[in-house]
Amino acid sequence: MSGKDHVNTLFNVVVEAERKLEALEEEADRELSTLLSMADELAQEIKARAEEIVEEARSRIMKEVEAEMKKLEEDYKAREEREVKRLNERIENNRDKALEEALSILSRVITS
Repeated sequence: MSGKDHVNTLFNVVVEAERKLEALEEEADRELSTLLSMADELAQEIKARAEEIVEEARSRIMKEVEAEMKKLEEDYKAREEREVKRLNERIENNRDKALEEALSILSRVITS
């Protein structure tokens, strides 16, 4: 094989290698595009699921808050009823004391 043939052979090998390299680069670009598309889809799915989780958590929290508010309202009403009862008893006791005092004064007035 002459030097010229050897150079031609090397040239053909280099050209073929460049063609294969370009084909590999194109394939890599297609695979990258596919992977990016898959990543976008996965990101959208993750975002949608995250939104669902947030909504479920918000709903659960609201139910718990509503239940706690109802309990607090019931506790407040019970306390309020106890306080009203206590005040009514005090009023009744004070009324009884005032009546006794009035009778005592009346008794003293009558006997004097």
